[in-house]
Amino acid sequence: MPDEPAIGKSVFLNVPYDKEYAPLFTALIAGLVALGRIPRCALEAQSDPIIHGGTTEGILGGLLDCFDSPGGAPPLRRLVSMARRLALVAAKAQRDFRRDEPFKRAIFLQLCEAAVTEATRRRLIAE
Repeated sequence: MPDEPAIGKSVFLNVPYDKEYAPLFTALIAGLVALGRIPRCALEAQSDPIIHGGTTEGILGGLLDCFDSPGGAPPLRRLVSMARRLALVAAKAQRDFRRDEPFKRAIFLQLCEAAVTEATRRRLIAE
């Protein structure tokens, strides 16, 4: 995790994590470092427990800290419950698509649709 003064220099890389993009990924890292920036990416969360505590509760709590909700923020426990439900949908979709991870366009779209349905059912968003 960067020191406090370095946070303003951090740049989050939102890129595809696949073989074809690898040369551009390494070029981005090289260029950012050469320009005095600190590359950051979601891959760090897998090995750095400081990033949102490395937990579902941590990332959802971070979202609650950063974003306003039109109807007021739901309690963290309700978001955790919804995330657990969505994890079951993800597991089924992964089995259906014979994938080890949810990083496939069709699975992403299915998860987004299921999330809207679940959030509406739980009255976290308006119908």
